[in-house]
Amino acid sequence: MKVFLTVLGIALIGFAGAVTSAMAEEVTFTDGGQDNHWHTSANWNPAHPPTDEDKAIIPQNLTCLIYTGGQDAEAKWVDLAGTLTIGNNKKLTIGGRDGLTVQAGGVLRIGSDSNLFLDGGGVISLDGRIDGVGAGNHGSTVSFQYSHTYITTGNGVFLGSNSVKPLRLFSGKADTLVLGPGNAIHGTVDITVALINRGVVDPNDVISDEENINNTIRLLCETKIGDGDWQVTCTDCDENDEWNTMEVLTSVVGTGDLVVGHHGVLKVKRLFSLHGQFEMSGTKAKIEVDKNVLFDVDRFSSLSCPQ
Repeated sequence: MKVFLTVLGIALIGFAGAVTSAMAEEVTFTDGGQDNHWHTSANWNPAHPPTDEDKAIIPQNLTCLIYTGGQDAEAKWVDLAGTLTIGNNKKLTIGGRDGLTVQAGGVLRIGSDSNLFLDGGGVISLDGRIDGVGAGNHGSTVSFQYSHTYITTGNGVFLGSNSVKPLRLFSGKADTLVLGPGNAIHGTVDITVALINRGVVDPNDVISDEENINNTIRLLCETKIGDGDWQVTCTDCDENDEWNTMEVLTSVVGTGDLVVGHHGVLKVKRLFSLHGQFEMSGTKAKIEVDKNVLFDVDRFSSLSCPQ
């Protein structure tokens, strides 16, 4: 009897999974309505906005807006080849595992006090960019939720393109972000999520259309590890008041390289230990290490570093 019940239970679970999969639908953005809004039914094929069981597809050369005056948006998966903007004070929830794909040329823009809310874990296929453009009280936020691990693949970037307010890479419940070998984090960004860096973290923004300087990356809260590179460079910095900065406010350990370059400032306020190469070069490169804080990279080690 116990065997029968167990088999029956497995069968019922399989049946429930099949029903759930059958309910999922691909909904493709066509921009066929009178506006480009997410919640306009005429903009989608089939003619309804995506639900939390649907895959939303936004093709190349099309622009979709989650309108500030409308509702929050949701989908189980999003496949983005065009442009998707989360309007100010809005939230997009993506609930599926491996739920987000940003293709090469695709851009996901997050507005002021707005949130890209990921709660399924798995792979983020990132060949385009996730761009925090917001100001407001809290800038723009990517929330990694529900104790999952998120792994990026591809050659795309997280970009905080507003140098005044950061793009926040935020963890709600002990989540981990693994930044893939081809991926990068650029611009003004607060990284609170536990980060395994296998790519590049550098405040230098060479992506935005306009000159973007005085960017700051802050490493906060959870420990940052990995074999990726930590860089503080500034391609467009020419004046004395133009700097890019990285602030180390939590422990950083790993096997990657460190580069502090042209008009770059590294402020070390917590343990910073890398078993990699160390390069400090270019005009006005600077490292500041707080008293009694260990800075140890390759064969260079100091408890305080002269400016």
